[in-house]
Amino acid sequence: MCSQCVPNVFDDMTDFFMTKVFAGLSENFKEELKIISQQYPCKPFLFKKEGNLRLQFPEGIAMLRAKGITNEDGSPLEDTQDLSTAQV
Repeated sequence: MCSQCVPNVFDDMTDFFMTKVFAGLSENFKEELKIISQQYPCKPFLFKKEGNLRLQFPEGIAMLRAKGITNEDGSPLEDTQDLSTAQV
């Protein structure tokens, strides 16, 4: 098995799994989502049925920077920064 094939298989499996999850939520839990949206207004799930967007981490950081997102102290986001929620 080639080393480039394994990541592609995992990408395909992840796309399939996530599409099934979101489609299942949208189709099988309409009433529950309607009730939840009364307390927490939100838009319906939007997802592509095929070919989900894949970003490398630095690309995602660049998109956040382009939208003006900074750290809590106002400093710019770093390419290798941990974006986890601060623990209190």
